[in-house]
Amino acid sequence: DPAAVPGQLMSGIVGVVAQNTNSDFTADAVVVGVNYFATPAVRMSLNYVDYQVDNINTNASVVKSGKSYKVEDDGKAIVGRLQYVF
Repeated sequence: DPAAVPGQLMSGIVGVVAQNTNSDFTADAVVVGVNYFATPAVRMSLNYVDYQVDNINTNASVVKSGKSYKVEDDGKAIVGRLQYVF
């Protein structure tokens, strides 16, 4: 909902704004993962995530605890998980 964009952005992080408030956000993500079942009750997983969000103004900055951070519209993450079923 393009009308909700400014409210959604400003309610969480001050300084993150849309480039075009009349347009929706789009997100692209690639997730590559592996699972290993050590036993029937133990599972280990490792995921690599690469994402990008469109319609974010990357010229802005966010100030937190007196330090300024550049707003970015993409990122990467490695996520691990250990699961035990009892």
